[in-house]
Amino acid sequence: MRGKNYTLVILMAVLLAGAAALWLKPAKGLLRDAPRQLPWTVPDYRSASAAHSVLPDGRIKIEITHLP
Repeated sequence: MRGKNYTLVILMAVLLAGAAALWLKPAKGLLRDAPRQLPWTVPDYRSASAAHSVLPDGRIKIEITHLP
């Protein structure tokens, strides 16, 4: 009887893992737009400065400065 329970548990684990694998696999038909040509120049993002802080009420404040 104990071996039957282990078999059932293993079978359920395999079925659950299979269902999770099917659910988490990436979608095949996911379409993405091609990069667009903008009518303005985009500054280099690596020169930006960033800072973050946690406010007293628990919110996170993020500051990003792109221009000098």
